[in-house]
Amino acid sequence: MKVRLEKILDAQIALSELARKDLKIATAYKVAKLIKAVAAEVELFNEQRIKLLQSVGSTLSEDGKQYIIPSDKKAEFAQQFSELVAVEVDVPDKINISGEDISIAPDLLMAIEDFIEIEV
Repeated sequence: MKVRLEKILDAQIALSELARKDLKIATAYKVAKLIKAVAAEVELFNEQRIKLLQSVGSTLSEDGKQYIIPSDKKAEFAQQFSELVAVEVDVPDKINISGEDISIAPDLLMAIEDFIEIEV
């Protein structure tokens, strides 16, 4: 299935939370497989994000924890970053969690709605 990178970035924490639930073995396997695919995409995304930051002349802050984008390059960075997070990538098919007896906070459920199916 195809998903935009921005959806993957939003879903990371919620998928980790889902993985901590007591799931049936088949569902747990599918969740683990999805998390592995998501982690690989996030790693590639971060590599490209760093390249983009470097290409616009960003520098690391003194503490080395954040990039400082030159004022005259912020619009260029924002436009290219928007294009990057809009890229569609392949991830495993949606996981049906209907038979699972778990509770998920609404905000986490919204973050993973593109990755799961629930029959009500």
